[in-house]
Amino acid sequence: MPDQKATSTRFKLIGTVIFIFTLFIIAWYFNYPEILLKKPQSIHFPRQADCASLALNYYQSDMDFFHPEIHNLTSDDGTSGKCAPSELPFLYYLVAILYKMFGYHDFIYRIINTLIFFLGLFYFFRLLYVLLNDIFWSVSLPLILLSSPVIAYYANNYLTNTSALAFVIMAWFYFINYYIHGQHKNLYLSALFFFLAGAFKITGLFSLLSLAIIFTLEGLNIIRCHQDGRRIFGNGLKRIIPYIPGVIIIFLWIVYAHRYNQIHDCYYFSTRSFPIWDMNTEATRNVIKAVVKIWFTQYFSIWIYFFLIILFIYMLVNRLSAHPLLFYTIMFLIPIVLLYVLMQFFMLKDHDYYTINIYILPIFIIISSFSLMKQKHYRLFKSLILKSLFFCFVIYHLWYAKSKLDERYNNKENIYYMLHDYYEITPFLEQNGILLKDTVISISGETQLPLYLMNRKGWIEHIETQFGEGEKILYNRDSTGIQHSIDKGAKYMIVRDLEELIVKPYLQSYATNLVGRFNKIHIFDLVNKNPNFTIPERKILQSILCDAEQVTNDSKDYLSFSDSLLFEFGITQSDETSWSGKYSAKLNPSHPFGMTITLPQVKTGESFAIEVKYSGVPEKGLIIASALTSDVFYYNENTIIPDTVPGWYNISAEFFVPGEMDGKEMKIYLWYTGNDSAYFDDFKITRYSSYSFVNKVTEGHRDK
Repeated sequence: MPDQKATSTRFKLIGTVIFIFTLFIIAWYFNYPEILLKKPQSIHFPRQADCASLALNYYQSDMDFFHPEIHNLTSDDGTSGKCAPSELPFLYYLVAILYKMFGYHDFIYRIINTLIFFLGLFYFFRLLYVLLNDIFWSVSLPLILLSSPVIAYYANNYLTNTSALAFVIMAWFYFINYYIHGQHKNLYLSALFFFLAGAFKITGLFSLLSLAIIFTLEGLNIIRCHQDGRRIFGNGLKRIIPYIPGVIIIFLWIVYAHRYNQIHDCYYFSTRSFPIWDMNTEATRNVIKAVVKIWFTQYFSIWIYFFLIILFIYMLVNRLSAHPLLFYTIMFLIPIVLLYVLMQFFMLKDHDYYTINIYILPIFIIISSFSLMKQKHYRLFKSLILKSLFFCFVIYHLWYAKSKLDERYNNKENIYYMLHDYYEITPFLEQNGILLKDTVISISGETQLPLYLMNRKGWIEHIETQFGEGEKILYNRDSTGIQHSIDKGAKYMIVRDLEELIVKPYLQSYATNLVGRFNKIHIFDLVNKNPNFTIPERKILQSILCDAEQVTNDSKDYLSFSDSLLFEFGITQSDETSWSGKYSAKLNPSHPFGMTITLPQVKTGESFAIEVKYSGVPEKGLIIASALTSDVFYYNENTIIPDTVPGWYNISAEFFVPGEMDGKEMKIYLWYTGNDSAYFDDFKITRYSSYSFVNKVTEGHRDK
């Protein structure tokens, strides 16, 4: 017997070494060492910046756990960044403590998150070894989780979701050990890790809720989860007491966070759900379309779905022999997960990380199915052929995850390439007297990422919708918004590039005193308005007007007003109504596109100002500019305002030609996305040559 125990210990140690070594190899293969050095970027960079900002503000403030802040000053009528997330800020606070010890470095944050998740994978390995007593399956099966592109991406990122999932796995390791051995310390450790899971993300409590259902049904003598017929919680309520304080603390924090945000008039973080029953049919269809086209193969590869379905069917067919605790946990997890999906349905359109704690369901399917296979089909379980095939299966899917990971970081749409200068600007700000305490207006989009990268508090171009429950508040979207930020204390306006000043003319009266220039970024003093900077007029290359009055003889194309350029879809000409003249373009679901012109060989730096008169449902009519293939270039950002003619609107768009379009053809067209009919008239396109700015920088400041 001692020899058996020694052999078992030796094999367990060998498995542990193999698994840890495997994790190191995969981390190297996934390029984690390089990724660790990256600041927030790529998919869902706004949420990454939010998490990183919470940690940095703890570090730079008085470390008050109950008063979290961010860089974006939208709270307290635009005077503070006081804002509480729905999760307990344990991770942010821990990172801030480490910043205090070792200095502020983003890689510390990523390392902590990565270590927590890898520890969760290690516990997955340990749990499987307890149940299967097989090194191969215990090492290889957890890698299925890591082969998910979503998991691989967020495992060493800034969000708390993967850490919450890791704590769930740890909790189940100790609970199953309690189930097997009955030691109370395992029960307490399980309760501790379930608390941490729920504290990091409330969705980490999914499987604890499943366990609560099992406890209730056992108490009612409806089910038994011990194979010998005993109850898991032998003494009833006494065994669930360790779980109660953690659940209470989590829900008290949610109540506190909601109240904290109310007190500070903060709507930045959501503490509510976005259920499917609050959505119309079109919105629901759009979510489904996004999940199928964008996210479905990011959650797992199609072959993993087949693999999980086969395992689930195998478990159902042999349910009488399945491990009762694992089986019932899965059966109760399914409706819990489905309810969560329905309650957060709207968020699934753009947020892949909302699914991370759903992964506990496939984890349990894997554990239960292979535990069943060991018991019922041992020869198959031990088959070298099956293990060889599965080894190849795992290797392929690790490659699959790596390729998707590379796409996320190396894609041209990665925000890093658009905001590259912000990632390096902080020393320049300090050298030019723009201090940590100085507040700024960031003209670089609707994210606080630039504020975080610059490590300066301030205001962004933001539309506060108050989750649709109040009036919209425009931050820095017009001259009134800019002045509001100045009145609240903004000292500098930091503009991503000078193109912003062209497409947003309301900025120009504030861009008079240039403090400094860092590559494309321009910094303007909002206090000292002594002018040293001017914007020259752009030179018009081409002015085109399609007034819908003339079409070719075959009605295939419209003719422009003066120089007979061709616009496609002349068939949409209608005399039912018009803004001017007799005709307009009538678009509907049968003919959704109209007035399309193709311009040959546009050049980088050229700009376009486009407008059209529109009669129809607001925001259903769009001006689109695109390359011949939309993956190269696609622009659909429009402004729509009521026209002086009743029932008509003015839609406008303005943009600069990006580098990838240099020398290529560009299509500019109208698109109606509604279900009825709408009318477009007087489609005007103004094309400007590449511009150059002439200005002097105040003495004592420098360019880069």
